[in-house]
Amino acid sequence: MRRRIGPAAALGAALLAAGWVTAGCATVGGVQVEGPASQVKPPPTSPPTSSGTAPSADAIAILRADPQVGEKIKLQLKPCGDSRYAVDVRFIDLTGDGNAELLASIRACAGSVAGVYPGRGVLGSYIYELTATPPRRLFGTEEPGNVIKVEPSIGFVLSHPVYEPADRSCCPSGEEITVYRWTGTAFEEFKK
Repeated sequence: MRRRIGPAAALGAALLAAGWVTAGCATVGGVQVEGPASQVKPPPTSPPTSSGTAPSADAIAILRADPQVGEKIKLQLKPCGDSRYAVDVRFIDLTGDGNAELLASIRACAGSVAGVYPGRGVLGSYIYELTATPPRRLFGTEEPGNVIKVEPSIGFVLSHPVYEPADRSCCPSGEEITVYRWTGTAFEEFKK
């Protein structure tokens, strides 16, 4: 399912797709207070797998070993000036099998990609099944600016910036979103 929408509408569409927005009751003249808010602990950064251990994997090694990762992306797999890699890594169960998958998003080191990629931000995003040996790639995008937003109840939303001719590289006018669901064997675009 592909749509071109503005930034505020994109968030609303993602929430609707996830089933998070519901109709409710309102009181006339203000907010109705039902009692104190419950204390909620944030989820762990690496949820335990079905074996009870937190997942771990060398994302850089997995990306370097993947023959489908493009050479321009592999050139970014080096430490930046602060000796850290510009790779965002998350372990999250996207397939519903009780095992966390690796979600890796590659960013550019500040000032390192002038003339190679337009704009700044995410250069590529990948999802790997870690229970396979070697890890099996389930999804990948190397379109600059594409961002994977996890929506646990539906899979994930791929967001792509949409630029109008007068837009600056920092500020797209809108975004196109595509919803992906796990079919049991692959992530496929969800079509209504």
